[in-house]
Amino acid sequence: MNTADKLRYFTNRSNQLHQRYLADPYLLSRYERFVQWQVSYMLPFYRELGQNHDTRTAIDFVVSDLAGIGISARDHDIQRVVPAMIRILPASALRTIATGMELNARILEINLSICEAYDKHKTGDLFTEAEYCRAAREATSIEDCMELVTLTKQLGHDLDRIMQIPLIGVSLRAMRKPASLAGFASLQLFLETGYSAFHKLKNVDAFLDATESNMRKMFEHIYHIPLQEMQ
Repeated sequence: MNTADKLRYFTNRSNQLHQRYLADPYLLSRYERFVQWQVSYMLPFYRELGQNHDTRTAIDFVVSDLAGIGISARDHDIQRVVPAMIRILPASALRTIATGMELNARILEINLSICEAYDKHKTGDLFTEAEYCRAAREATSIEDCMELVTLTKQLGHDLDRIMQIPLIGVSLRAMRKPASLAGFASLQLFLETGYSAFHKLKNVDAFLDATESNMRKMFEHIYHIPLQEMQ
């Protein structure tokens, strides 16, 4: 697929996945609780990055904002402006957004599959690590998740290149009111959050290398640690 087709495809796929749980009140409730638990579960794997304020902001963006709770409105905003993006954005920016939507769709697909598999094994209302890892191993594979690592690092490098565009921060802030009036407040907030998170980083390469290492260790833990060693 070329970049424009890739953006269309993964934006549509993300919104299809959102509709899968938004249309089912039971699944919606379960999925929201599941993602909240998952974010809390994953953040300790990035403990050393969280000790620095600048990298903590970037980690929060990577773990929470890319595919966390309440992102369906943002993805709906993106779907509405895809035709305009394809017409007016430079190739580098379009490629970055396409990569972001691919990562987003793949994470959503994996998370929904794990959430649905988890329901088969739950022994109570509380989520447990052992049941989560059992569901992850049943519904997905470590290879699926390692693809997320590659996409995350690629997206980080793409975002870093966009940060170098002169006056990009000023342009984003200037778009705040027009975006709100046009009904794109969720998308605008996401763009400003991403810009703020990566703009603060003093060494993006070091951050992305550390993030890649931690993600790989986390997925090795989820897919390979014996279940009897977990709670």
